[in-house]
Amino acid sequence: MNFDIPILFIVYKRIDVSLKVFNEIRNVKPKELFICSDGYKSNQDMDKVLYLRKVLLKKIDWNCKLKLLFREQNLGCGLNVSSAISWFFEHVEQGIILEDDCLPSESFFDFSKKMLELYKDNHNISHISGSNLNVNYHFKDDYSFSNYILVWGWATWRRSWEDFDYHMSSFKKSSFRKLCKIKFLNSKEANFWFKTIMNLKITKGDNNVWAIRWLYSSLINDKISIIPKYNLIENIGFDKEATHTKSSWKVPLNINNEYSKKIQHPKKIELDLKLGESIFMDFFFESFIIKIKRKIKNVIKYFIKKIYK
Repeated sequence: MNFDIPILFIVYKRIDVSLKVFNEIRNVKPKELFICSDGYKSNQDMDKVLYLRKVLLKKIDWNCKLKLLFREQNLGCGLNVSSAISWFFEHVEQGIILEDDCLPSESFFDFSKKMLELYKDNHNISHISGSNLNVNYHFKDDYSFSNYILVWGWATWRRSWEDFDYHMSSFKKSSFRKLCKIKFLNSKEANFWFKTIMNLKITKGDNNVWAIRWLYSSLINDKISIIPKYNLIENIGFDKEATHTKSSWKVPLNINNEYSKKIQHPKKIELDLKLGESIFMDFFFESFIIKIKRKIKNVIKYFIKKIYK
């Protein structure tokens, strides 16, 4: 029986990783399939973009309602992805979003479906994550609730995406600083997100960034997300063609496919701020420190070359 939750698949030019992810989509045979392909940036990218579009269409060998958004102009990761999601929710009430490098386990689809149905009328919940960036954290149940939205394979509802504002028009420095102090467990975490979002707002937008804007929408609208106990998504896109994940970093796909069939639900909806803190320290803050070290290393190399040239 075909999978009855609509799926949006977003691609660009990465042929190998895109086809691996699409094979998993093909295995569940969604009744409604949406594909967005950004326009190519250059003639060098053109062949890859057009070839990938052609191959994907050939691989759709089941009956489904298919909608395509094949762009002629390149919008960049931020605008392309966010506007593709808006396009998706012009047609459906709820659905799953997968980008070209987010390889889902079989359990991801079933888990997403169960969460979408269970919480469809609970407007406090806006996001269902398929990934768990700290698999060593101790969960009391098979999923928990967090301020963090993780977008390596996820699901949501139209009513949630309606809160999304790409331009973050409501941003006010003083009130958002106070909000971050409330939403996050420690000052390091609060300051990191305040500065990250403030800088994004001040620079009037990096067209390669959309997920942080989605986090902002979630925070200011007092929404929460679901994070599974196990990681259900493997990011296979750490390579030179990636927009954000050029360096190597990997969360194990440590899940058996029986997980989503016997879920232990939390007894009440309660934010787990320690889960958010652990994700921050093990992923976001660690990544930030690695970037700083890399910059320092590059500066040292530059001056060494200048001195000893």
